[in-house]
Amino acid sequence: MGKALSPEATQMERAAAYEAAYNNRARVPGHPAILDRWRKESLRVIDARRPETIEYGPSERQKMEWFDAGAGAPVAVFMHGGYWQALDRGWFAWVAPALLEHGISVVVPGYDLAPGVAVGKIIGQMRQATEAVRARTGKRPLVFGHSVGGHMAAGMLSEGRARAALAISGVFDLEPLVHTSLNEALGLDAPVARALSPIH
Repeated sequence: MGKALSPEATQMERAAAYEAAYNNRARVPGHPAILDRWRKESLRVIDARRPETIEYGPSERQKMEWFDAGAGAPVAVFMHGGYWQALDRGWFAWVAPALLEHGISVVVPGYDLAPGVAVGKIIGQMRQATEAVRARTGKRPLVFGHSVGGHMAAGMLSEGRARAALAISGVFDLEPLVHTSLNEALGLDAPVARALSPIH
């Protein structure tokens, strides 16, 4: 995130610092190649593993790919990043093979994106997906994810919907996002951002 802001920093300085800190694509110049690799590898995995596609809600994106490791296998649910406004489940099948090789089933749910829906509703969709996995297996799953997927994984754990979570570079405090260009799509205000932040 860079150096800490002083108490004397102006609102404009804070906004510029937050913009720089939360602009992941600017911070990783090689990101187009990384995203391309994710997509190609995921298409290969889907073709090879043929996951079951399960609808967990009414919208087109409320589906999940279920990579089954066998009867009674533990289940890990991967929640993808993209600042709630980019990517979909089809980009992340590449996470499945390593866990499948260890006898762990992997579920990759999709969700609707901002600005079409509010962040709170997207989080609600991840609750639905997590509960759908629990209903099918009779057990709370492990959840994991990166960036806002890490945020949502932490939320599922804090609400008791998951038995364990791995949050990779999670966005646990949403209040700084209010001051960035990302918020044009997210539409957060300070009270809502605070209410949706696992750090609190």
